[in-house]
Amino acid sequence: MILSQSQPHDSVDEASASQDVGFKRELTLYDALMINVGTTLASAIFIVPAIVLATTGTAFMSSLVWIVAGGLSWCGAVTFSELAVMYPRAGGQYVYLKQAYSRFWGFLYGWTLFSVIQTASIAAVTVALMTYLAYFIPMSAATTKVGSIVLIMGLTIWNCFTVRTSANLQNRTTVIKLLTIVAIALICFLFGGDGLAAFQEMVPKAPATRTVAGFGAAMVAALW
Repeated sequence: MILSQSQPHDSVDEASASQDVGFKRELTLYDALMINVGTTLASAIFIVPAIVLATTGTAFMSSLVWIVAGGLSWCGAVTFSELAVMYPRAGGQYVYLKQAYSRFWGFLYGWTLFSVIQTASIAAVTVALMTYLAYFIPMSAATTKVGSIVLIMGLTIWNCFTVRTSANLQNRTTVIKLLTIVAIALICFLFGGDGLAAFQEMVPKAPATRTVAGFGAAMVAALW
């Protein structure tokens, strides 16, 4: 009789305990914004513009590539915002693929993200950072690679402490990055060699097929 009376209480305790299990929402809107901005404006932002300009041939076409890429990125951001409202659970693309197709495709994407997509991106931007740092601090190719590995390990350990600690570092570095990019853009337009006169030539003097192919290749670089 005592056992039968304690069972409902046990079930209630188990239910309440199961409801408490999960991730804590410790990030604010500002933190989430800085994470997305910092992820988008990675080290590649200092490398890709030169590739886009060299591929398109003119400053006007290069700017057009960035405008189109920005529009496509905005469409993707709005789509993900809508999906996040529909499925407010941790997992991101895994959740969306699982809901749209099946658990298998979500599982496959998760492992692809872990083993290829995310790891390759982290390695690429870290090597880019150390390569640019080598212009100011002379170092060999081996030192650049070792420095990249140490930087990845250091940031990984830092992110293992708390979510708040990681967010604070992300916020500060993103603000510094934004101010640096704005300063570089203003200096280039105000004190650059040709200034706004560089936009007078809209289309490069090249065959149309080469111009279209160059625009497409530049789009790939800009979207990355």
